Amino acid sequence: MLSLSDIAYPIAELGNEFLLIHNDDRNYLVTDRSLEIKCVLVNLDRLTIDDPFEIELHLKFNPWEEIMDENKQVYILNFIQSKFSNLMITERIIATLEKTKIKHP
Repeated sequence: MLSLSDIAYPIAELGNEFLLIHNDDRNYLVTDRSLEIKCVLVNLDRLTIDDPFEIELHLKFNPWEEIMDENKQVYILNFIQSKFSNLMITERIIATLEKTKIKHP
């Protein structure tokens, strides 16, 4: 069974909201396929996990801060795991990111 850290990469934050992309999609961030990257928005204030959408749309129109620190990324994933059930994480984050990740040509 896949864990959250195997699949999700916290790429940006805005307060207690976090954008997660599939780990494999990091390779496409600075390529012509970056517009295809889907993300999941996790809001820890409202305890919601939104449906996937193109990350470019959120990054372009909101003041997100990129998360560069690996320790902070681990902390965020652990924090998410402490706030949501395993079922919710599996269905709303892991399965969603697996379905929406960019397919290799």
